[in-house]
Amino acid sequence: MTFNRSRRELCTAAAAFGLFPAFGAASAADTLPMKMVLLGTAGGPRPRKTRSAPAQAILVGDRTYVVDYGDGVARQMVLADIPLDSLRGVFITHQHSDHTADYGNLLLLAWTAGLRTRVDCRGPRPLEKMTKLFFQMNAADIHAEAVPDARHTVWEKFTYLAPFAAFTGAARLPIGPLWSDDYIKNMFLDAVVEVANVARAHGIKLPDDHRDRVHEYAIKLPASTRSSLLIDLQQGKRIEVEALQGKQFIPRL
Repeated sequence: MTFNRSRRELCTAAAAFGLFPAFGAASAADTLPMKMVLLGTAGGPRPRKTRSAPAQAILVGDRTYVVDYGDGVARQMVLADIPLDSLRGVFITHQHSDHTADYGNLLLLAWTAGLRTRVDCRGPRPLEKMTKLFFQMNAADIHAEAVPDARHTVWEKFTYLAPFAAFTGAARLPIGPLWSDDYIKNMFLDAVVEVANVARAHGIKLPDDHRDRVHEYAIKLPASTRSSLLIDLQQGKRIEVEALQGKQFIPRL
C-alpha cells in the first residue's frame, strides 16, 4: 500500500526520526520527491497469507528509510520495486519480535544486492548488541572474499574429487580400503595428475607438487569417507553418469 502526504507533513514526520540531519528547515526538503510505502500492516509475529508483518518505507529522493522490520521486509521491498541498495536508515520503534524479526536480514540482503553505503540504525536498547550478534552469526557470509579467478579453486578441488568419486564409486568402497592397497593408491594419485594436466591445458596454474598435496590431504580423511557418488549408488539413487553418455562422456579406466 502506498499513499502520499504533503511534503511538509511527511518531512516533519521524517525529521522526528532524524532522517534529515542537515536540513534545518522543512522547506529545504520540499524539493525532494517523498512518499511512504506500507510494506506490512499485520500485527503480531505469526505469518499470514494475505498480510505482511509491520514495516514502513519512507522514500526521500533516491534514498529509503525503513521503520520496523517484520518478517519478510526485504522481499516486500522488492515487490514494491524499492531497490534494496537504496537503504540509508533503519528505525525500530520498540523491541517486539514482529517489529524486529528481519532487522539484521534486511541489512545483509541489501548488502548482497549491492549496498555499499553507510546505513544509520536507530532504536531502543539492545540494538547495538543485536547488531553485533547478527554480524557474528553471519560472519561466514560477511567475511567471504571473491577470488580473482574461481576456475583455479574449482579445478583444484576437481583434481581430487573426480578420482575420489570414480574410484570409490567403481569399487563400491570408501576411501580407507582403497588406500590400504599401495597399487590402487598410486593409480588414484596418477588420476589426480591426469586431471591436473587437463587443468593446466586450460590455463590453470597448479603447483608442481599438487600430487603430493592431494596425497597429504587424502591420508588424513577418515577411512569411512565416501564420495557423494558412492552414497547415491548405495542408496539406489540416480547418478550423474546417467546424464553424461555418448559424445559428452567417455569413461576412462
